[in-house]
Amino acid sequence: MAWQQAGRPFGLFVVAAALTLSLAGCRDEPEALKDGSYQARSAGDEDGSYGEVTLKVAGGKITECTYTSHLKDGSLKGADYGKVHGEIRDTRRYEKAQAGIAHLNDYARALVMLQRVSQIDAISGATLAYDQFSDCVWQIYEKADAGAGK
Repeated sequence: MAWQQAGRPFGLFVVAAALTLSLAGCRDEPEALKDGSYQARSAGDEDGSYGEVTLKVAGGKITECTYTSHLKDGSLKGADYGKVHGEIRDTRRYEKAQAGIAHLNDYARALVMLQRVSQIDAISGATLAYDQFSDCVWQIYEKADAGAGK
């Protein structure tokens, strides 16, 4: 009986902490963005690869979006991404890497169409690309809200 009573406050604490953390991740997207051009770079992954998003806003709406993915050295990920020393040594790894970059334009088109990154679902096989894309868009929301466009 004593362990049940001792466990109850801890259980409530765990539930409260989980709820707090889930709500802390919720951010409000702006209803309209300030007109201009915006660019953001995501944090790098464990290999140092990162994404870059450029948005153009007119009339408070996103009218253009480009999303590129880069290796640590700044070069664009392309047909060689996933190869080892220029060769496909692991077909599964290569196909997974290529699938990830194949959906970059899908994310960009979806943002122009939906106007909200929270409305875009991650695509299976391209979740890291989604995370970096989302990171960039949230940075741009903050810049646009502060009027930092060109």
